[in-house]
Amino acid sequence: MRQVRFVAACENGHLMDFPWREWVHRERAPACPHDLFYKAGGSGSLDDIRIECGCKKWRKLGGIMGGKEEAGRRVTTLSQRLLASDQPGSNPEPYTCLGGRVWLGEPRGQPCGCHMKAVLINSTNVHYARVASALWIPTAAQTATESLRMALDDVRVRQTIKLRRSLKDSDEAIANDILSKFPELFSGVGMAAILAALSPQPVPTPVSQEASDTNEANDLEIRIPEYAALQKNHERKVTTDDLVVRRAEIPASAAQWYRDWVAGLHLIDRLKETRALYGFSRLFPQKPPGAPSYQSMMWRSMPSTVDNRWLPAAEVYGEGIFIRFQEKPLADWEARIIKIRYLDSLQQRADASADASQRDREIVTPRLVMLHTLAHLLIKRLAFECGYGASSLRERLYVNCDPAKPEENMAGLLIYTASGDSEGSLGGLVRMGDPLRFQKILEQALEDARWCSSDPVCTEIGQNGGQGTDGLNIAACHCCALIAETSCEKFNRFLDRGLVVGTTDVPDLGFFSGAI
Repeated sequence: MRQVRFVAACENGHLMDFPWREWVHRERAPACPHDLFYKAGGSGSLDDIRIECGCKKWRKLGGIMGGKEEAGRRVTTLSQRLLASDQPGSNPEPYTCLGGRVWLGEPRGQPCGCHMKAVLINSTNVHYARVASALWIPTAAQTATESLRMALDDVRVRQTIKLRRSLKDSDEAIANDILSKFPELFSGVGMAAILAALSPQPVPTPVSQEASDTNEANDLEIRIPEYAALQKNHERKVTTDDLVVRRAEIPASAAQWYRDWVAGLHLIDRLKETRALYGFSRLFPQKPPGAPSYQSMMWRSMPSTVDNRWLPAAEVYGEGIFIRFQEKPLADWEARIIKIRYLDSLQQRADASADASQRDREIVTPRLVMLHTLAHLLIKRLAFECGYGASSLRERLYVNCDPAKPEENMAGLLIYTASGDSEGSLGGLVRMGDPLRFQKILEQALEDARWCSSDPVCTEIGQNGGQGTDGLNIAACHCCALIAETSCEKFNRFLDRGLVVGTTDVPDLGFFSGAI
């Protein structure tokens, strides 16, 4: 006995058993009752695998996974070949998807009319998970000082607040009441701090089924609040159950470029990240237009109310280093790169790749490429220093530049480790965030980026058509800037060492060219 290696899938996300009986008989609904036999030779090739029926009909599997270019993209030929004879010119109607959802116990469902493709059951394109993640950010009450939290937890204060809320009193009235009744508990605590702790937190608006399908577009709704919370100049260490962060002051003895370009360095001794699976796609990372929503693929019958659309999620814990860069020098450098149209060819390749695989187009900015590449360089360097393996470190990019909304501009990155363990932190990564120690790590990472062991090939290939998947990297390869894809938010795309440290031909191209 051996496991069958092939299944049939379509771009709309359906998955079903390979249509063995239809393949052998070349019929849409064969009535033959005989058993089928799977016979494989020793070579392992598809042409050496033969499916035989008890009625003496047989057919080899050669060609079931082949494809051809049609309308600028690769399409399956399984649907076209399944009913065709081996005679030249045979072109019957395609055998399209029957809507099977075997993961929900439905071998056949509502036919979707999409072409099917034969895939290996362990192929990576069988299941592209759609995962949304967010860091836990404390509320105003949770970040209150220890003395204020102890005062609000007093039994008498809690009873007073409960009574006044039942009377529909305002927060100002409640604050004045507890201040007058319990002055000894709130000594040295201002009215603003009490109001912030009493104010109810806004309830998040439920995300609709349609809105959840555009995770990239809605990602800023998560990243902007995280960026605002992480970049705060905390006067003291903020300690909660799930977030412990402290600001690291950059001393005057640090290098001038380091103090001029790094706006903030924060050490996160403990963080919590929530990761939720909200759907999946097949064959391509993004579903085509008109396909069922990501969430609907997880249900036999989609619940009518948002409250019942629960999602599988996990909370993971870890530690990290958050680095924020000065907006003014970064914006000036970015304007210079845009002026020379350095990334135009990369943008064209990115648009072509997105169109071919039916993904949403993504704007490739110098800020994104530079910070993304820098995050990879730091991860590779930190792996030598902090005791964690490179695959256990992750990046979280905070990149946005909108002239119409300057308050939403972001230029930062978080390098962290997060695991399902209740502790999730060994302390080695945070220790590397000491300002002077981190300066040395940053200098070493920049020095490593100046020359790749595959140079000049790495740089030259990147500048002449790109390298990596669909040519979406410039000067970046496995020897210099690529990391484990589980650690990268962009699947190792949009990387270029030149925008970090410059190139041999244009030394001042990189943002950090003046630092080395």
